[in-house]
Amino acid sequence: MNAIIWSMNSGNDTMDNLVSYIRAYALEYLRIPRSMQVDTPEKIEPKELTGDKRRNIFLCVKETLNNTLKHSKASAVKIDFTIDHDLL
Repeated sequence: MNAIIWSMNSGNDTMDNLVSYIRAYALEYLRIPRSMQVDTPEKIEPKELTGDKRRNIFLCVKETLNNTLKHSKASAVKIDFTIDHDLL
């Protein structure tokens, strides 16, 4: 339910907010005994994102985490955020 509320709130339409939320969501979602690593830049400029882009990026990450949990039998998960002019 928190993910739905977060995705609808236009006050969250910044890159730094998206990265922070994805990090927190991933750590909570994958609470099983796996090695979890989330690498983020030390400083993220509060660059504006449209609500659609933010929601779509989050939903892609959410689906990836879901598939990882269900199908991969992974012993470790790593999310690496790189931000120049684009989010990678």
